[in-house]
Amino acid sequence: MSTNPSTPNDDPSAPHLPRVCPQPGCGTVLGPQNKIGWCTEHRRPNDRVAPRLCKECGGRLRADSELDTCLNCRKAKIETAREVCEKKDCRKPLNAGNESGFCSDHHYLSKPKPERACCAAPDCTTRLTGVDRTFCSAHRRTPSPVRLCNVPGCGTRIRFKNPHGFCRRHNYLKKSVAPDTCREMGCEKPLGNNNDSGYCPEHREKHFGAEKRERQRNTQAEFRGRQAKKLAEAERVAAELLAAEAELAKLSDAYQKQQAVVEALKARKVGRPPTLTKNAKYLPRLRELKAQNKTLSQITMIMNRETGDNRTSSGWRHILEDSPDLEP
Repeated sequence: MSTNPSTPNDDPSAPHLPRVCPQPGCGTVLGPQNKIGWCTEHRRPNDRVAPRLCKECGGRLRADSELDTCLNCRKAKIETAREVCEKKDCRKPLNAGNESGFCSDHHYLSKPKPERACCAAPDCTTRLTGVDRTFCSAHRRTPSPVRLCNVPGCGTRIRFKNPHGFCRRHNYLKKSVAPDTCREMGCEKPLGNNNDSGYCPEHREKHFGAEKRERQRNTQAEFRGRQAKKLAEAERVAAELLAAEAELAKLSDAYQKQQAVVEALKARKVGRPPTLTKNAKYLPRLRELKAQNKTLSQITMIMNRETGDNRTSSGWRHILEDSPDLEP
């Protein structure tokens, strides 16, 4: 059922002008209850424009599509134009984004191979495996002139770059042939085999004596500074020990005085506590109850009732501690 009822305009002699669809070429009369102003066929905005069709199949395209072919035609074109691996006897299909032209198994064939140089020796076509090499393994070692030890009758072959011309057995003779002399101008004194400075003792003192003495002075100054710090630390520790001994002596004297006071009090037998004087008024009644052979619990009940106190048995016993025959 149409939501926008309309009737064809068949009566041109109608007394009033009917409302028609504004789409060019439509002319459909709109009903009185129509509020959108378009007929049912052109009520959507996409129905008011000319439809776009696919070039391949003629199907209608989406309004927001920017291409001239539909999705199904594009898929079919990709499937038909799909490439295969360039390796012989390999027909594996390639992905649409493949740029090498080979499948995953033969991808290594797409990498360029570096040109390998040949051996530089004449009439040798062996290719080199290294980058910086010039000759192959057969022509890599060229013969060098043969050198022998300078000692007559030795005949030991030595290296071509041997600086002194003697083998290992006669290496001690390298200084006896031409001993080194002092590097000071005008001095021809020979140097020993273990000389490392290049100067004789006289000129070594001239060139390195001041530096050596300065180094010795610095070493001595550093040593004395360390010794001074150690002596200062020892003096500080000694002063602290003396102060501690003096304090300990004072504490010992005070302790001896306190011990003397304690011994004097013991000699005078000052054993009754001072609080007993406040309880002296209870002694007659306590002694009376004690004479009646009352127990400590009975004495406690009677004294608390008469005096109104709330003392324990130990409180009354403390007052009667001079009566050892009182039973608890």
